[in-house]
Amino acid sequence: MSRSDRTHLHQIFPLEEFGDTLVVTPAGDAAGFHLPHVHAEMSAAIDFFDKAQLKHLVFDLSRARYFGSQVLGQLIVFSQKVKAKGGRVALANPSTEMLDVLRIMKVDTVWEVFPSRSKALTAIARRPLSTHLVQFGRRSFPVVLLGCLGAAWWYWPRRNLDHHYHDQLLGIYRESRQLLDTNPRDQDWDQHLTKSRQQLEKITAELETIASSQREALRRMIYCSRDYLFPALQDKLKLDSYPHFMFFQEMKAGEHEMGEPVKTLSETLRPEGLTNPRALPANPS
Repeated sequence: MSRSDRTHLHQIFPLEEFGDTLVVTPAGDAAGFHLPHVHAEMSAAIDFFDKAQLKHLVFDLSRARYFGSQVLGQLIVFSQKVKAKGGRVALANPSTEMLDVLRIMKVDTVWEVFPSRSKALTAIARRPLSTHLVQFGRRSFPVVLLGCLGAAWWYWPRRNLDHHYHDQLLGIYRESRQLLDTNPRDQDWDQHLTKSRQQLEKITAELETIASSQREALRRMIYCSRDYLFPALQDKLKLDSYPHFMFFQEMKAGEHEMGEPVKTLSETLRPEGLTNPRALPANPS
């Protein structure tokens, strides 16, 4: 897949080309974006689709379990434009909860549904020649593949990846909290944000390579590194920041999924008074 410099800047609707097909991997509504950002990025995505003369569209919903009306409305509008021109539109990796929501909203027939991105692309995309050449190369050199698998077997069992990425994320959080406690200058905080974002992008890229549905703890770490920690830092770790709240929710959930307990639980760093600003007030009895 290829990603242009321009679309690499997208945070709500990252775009990737696959032959004659555009793959959009939307962030969930929980990522903390405002409606003007959603509209602006989707408008740019539609413009990119038209100018690149693409034909089909795949929405990969693996980044979140739920997508609210803001994002769903944009997906429907984009889908209708593509279908009106004779293209096919698919959903990949939808959660069970999301499928239920689509059925309730009576929009589940808008898209073809596939359990994974690869199956969606296999079904609807005209694959570029380079992809076929890569696959041919993989079949032609089994010895190289076996060597890579052997190296992976030698290295990975000696490293607890759940703990490794858990500790890295807590380290970034701890360093950020310590810096904020010193009341840093705006320039110093901006430099810290830039460094943290680069670290989180690297962590996310690694996690998306090794995580799977069988490694729920690592999937939770992806949500933390990709969707919550950086927006929380942008909020300066305020106690009423939704990304800040969700970071600790997902970290705690990931800890419960780990086979071996971690040395430092995320709860030990959770600030007192951290609340969910989207929680509905309790009804008076």
